[in-house]
Amino acid sequence: MSLQTTFNASLAQIFRQGLPQKIAVALSGGVDSMCLTHLLHNSKRILNHNVEIYPIMINHNLRPNSRAEIPLVRSELTKLGLQNNFLTKELNFDELEGNSFEEMARLKRYNALQDLCQPLGIHHILLGHHLDDQLETFILRLLKNSGVFGLAGMSPVSKVPTVSPEKLKAVRPLLGVTKSEIIQYCKDNNVSWVEDHTNFEEVALRNVVRKWVKEHEDVKYESLQNFSKVKAFTHTVDSKASALKEAAEINSSALGTITVKFTRDQLKNSSDLVVARMLFKVMYPISPSTNYHYSFNKLLASIPKLRTSSETSFTLLQLQWDLKPTESGVELTVSRQNPTTPVEYELTVPANGTSEDILFDNIYWIKIHNNSDTSKSFTVKTLDKDDRGRFVSLPLGFKYSEMKNKPVVVENDKVLGFAQDLDFVECQIKENIYE
Repeated sequence: MSLQTTFNASLAQIFRQGLPQKIAVALSGGVDSMCLTHLLHNSKRILNHNVEIYPIMINHNLRPNSRAEIPLVRSELTKLGLQNNFLTKELNFDELEGNSFEEMARLKRYNALQDLCQPLGIHHILLGHHLDDQLETFILRLLKNSGVFGLAGMSPVSKVPTVSPEKLKAVRPLLGVTKSEIIQYCKDNNVSWVEDHTNFEEVALRNVVRKWVKEHEDVKYESLQNFSKVKAFTHTVDSKASALKEAAEINSSALGTITVKFTRDQLKNSSDLVVARMLFKVMYPISPSTNYHYSFNKLLASIPKLRTSSETSFTLLQLQWDLKPTESGVELTVSRQNPTTPVEYELTVPANGTSEDILFDNIYWIKIHNNSDTSKSFTVKTLDKDDRGRFVSLPLGFKYSEMKNKPVVVENDKVLGFAQDLDFVECQIKENIYE
């Protein structure tokens, strides 16, 4: 089977309802992304798709010749008739340093991609990750003692890291393709690419792993087998977790509280791993934790508490978990844990203008509109006991126990109301990246 046929089948599997009208391609100029762009263009031609392709190149300015590579990329795109849709953006990473450099740089790249895609109404961006990348990720996460779900690697479709309330999905149609197949395709089809020599510098751990895997073909084969087993196992657990979610009674409030009711049979017939995976996915939007993805094992260790016959409460993932038995099983109510320090965000909104989107408390996307002829300053904060007497008008049915830690908007020391109740405020809970 040719790589083009494999690619077309992958696209059909990912986009079962048909390709969207517009798709972006993250283009670095390297062999992976050049191959991806060429394959997508051919797919459009062969299958008679009407999709508009937008190659996007983010120049990190981390290599001295990065700007000089753009003409080569533009020349290849001209051959495909894509030069008019070619978008570029310059980034400066000088201010990023330390152990978090790679993660912060990754988020900054996604932010730049979002900035370019959003005005064009693009909701999908293709990335050139392939099977060798999956294997490297598998080994890297093994070295870092990752849990089993981390070892499952990248998904063909995922939501990009939260950089705005707009939805942008990362699509990886080449995850089943090897690097050697990609290189051979480009050679056979006269596709030029830029060689990033920093990929061979043994500074980054991934580069060390890449070199080691290349030198140990026997280990590569064994690792791929182990990766496939992990992938199959996690798929089974996720399928059972999804079935449990459908069976359980789940209610989510706009204020950021989630209630889950399990029957005794549902808990009896589900392993701790399945229950933990289901709750881990469901609770993500209301957790302020910035280390949420690395905290699954803590939740797994707490699942036996759900099987007790008495009321209990505990904190986990920066959430308050209140459990009480019912006639048919158990009821679990989960909301934001009391913060150790007040969460506040100051915003100045220009006259007849709109604020930037802010991810308040790592839970709520908030944007404030100012329809007056003068600029205004607001404070967005989590509700605490002292705020009760500062409300301009206390909401009907106000109960502090149910509304504490929810975002309120303050102006001139007066609480105007809860963010989601004010008509000049846009407030929504962050999207669940696990769905």
